[in-house]
Amino acid sequence: MAGYRNFSIFIVHSLDCLHEKEGYGSRIHLEWFSAHNVLTVEVKAMRRTALLILAVLFSVAAFGQLGLRTVTSTATETETSVATSATSTTGTLSLRTVDPLLLSFREGFKAPDDPGWIEKKVGNVSLKLPGLFSVSSQKFGSNYEAQIFDGNGKLFGRFFYYQLEPYDLEELLNAVIPSVYGNTTTGEKSYEETMWMENGMGVYLASLKMVANIDFPVIFVYTPGDEITVTSQGPVAMFFFEPVEYTGEKLDEAKAIIADIVGSYLFPIEEKEEDEGGIKPPKVIEERDPFVRLFMDLFNDSRSPVNTDDWIEVQGDRFGFMMNPQFSVHFYPGETSETADLGYSGTVVSKIVVGEIDTSSPIEGVFKEVIEEFLAVLAVEGYEIVDSFSSVVKEGTAVNIYAVDFAGVLCWIIIYSETDSIASFGPGDYFIFIGLPDSDNLSQWAEWYAGMVISLDF
Repeated sequence: MAGYRNFSIFIVHSLDCLHEKEGYGSRIHLEWFSAHNVLTVEVKAMRRTALLILAVLFSVAAFGQLGLRTVTSTATETETSVATSATSTTGTLSLRTVDPLLLSFREGFKAPDDPGWIEKKVGNVSLKLPGLFSVSSQKFGSNYEAQIFDGNGKLFGRFFYYQLEPYDLEELLNAVIPSVYGNTTTGEKSYEETMWMENGMGVYLASLKMVANIDFPVIFVYTPGDEITVTSQGPVAMFFFEPVEYTGEKLDEAKAIIADIVGSYLFPIEEKEEDEGGIKPPKVIEERDPFVRLFMDLFNDSRSPVNTDDWIEVQGDRFGFMMNPQFSVHFYPGETSETADLGYSGTVVSKIVVGEIDTSSPIEGVFKEVIEEFLAVLAVEGYEIVDSFSSVVKEGTAVNIYAVDFAGVLCWIIIYSETDSIASFGPGDYFIFIGLPDSDNLSQWAEWYAGMVISLDF
């Protein structure tokens, strides 16, 4: 296919130049016709842009390395202090109460047990996050830096996983803060404490006072040296949380989430080989959806791209892609978008819609519109997001990938658009993929669908 190149590190798709056309202003909607299994997507759209680069492999805006020591040096021991907690109001009593995050810390943190939380990978490190949270990460040698986004696409925190020489905790904090926050901190802390955890790890917690009159929690997890205030040589996990969008009860809820995220790092769920009676218990495996996992592996460069050597090239008016010859395709061109129906054994099993939009809207609205159409067609009342992955992609684009269970019917959805936030859709070029896999052969169908998506040329 013209304009399609396959690289070992990145899969880059060149998009055909589109002719300028003015006067777009029609509004169209998502509609899945059950009789013919036809989904048409209409959005407010206006212009047809020129060349666009779709980088399917993961690329995050650089956070900047921290500039910490990676050679042996002598740490200087200091002593951490404990300050009183922030003031809050309980009922009609104006009393100083202990920060809920500090309470969780003193109780030793715990791994989350909420079934709605899912595993997210940062390199070889696993974190558990609420279902709609997402992570963007980047690797620097043997070190990793990541940003954690909440369900609204807002920055919730930062995670650094560095291989370090020994550091005194105060020295480490002072070395990292300028790189992360610059001069936005006051240099004071509402409180700071250190503690040995039951698994032998050391944890440092501090509440940094920011110039914007808000506190940002900082948590270090490390193997202690001779003293709890000194890290040993080796990996150090550094969490910087920024709950700027939360106040009151919502802030307390955010701090409970923070505690559980750190707890998931401290105490990952491990399988027990035998119980006291010598009988091996049932194996408990937390598996990612194969479609979501495949894209996560592609983005993290931990697997090779899908092999499409024996596939065929198909082309519509607006876009084309590679397709396994077992599938059939029919294109439906429109003024502001084009839809491809993909058939298998005579049944439409997938849709790809490519178009343009001149406005920005919340990604939740687009996702909800797709969901509502499926609920109506399948005549079911509810659905469950069994897995998801979201990321800002290179060149100012974002992708949201979902695995959704409609009362036993699995559906894979990808929403991609030109945007600067994973929480927004548009303005600019976009595509929406919707696929129904064969439940008896999910891995194969994940490969087929992923191959089509990553070869899109528009």
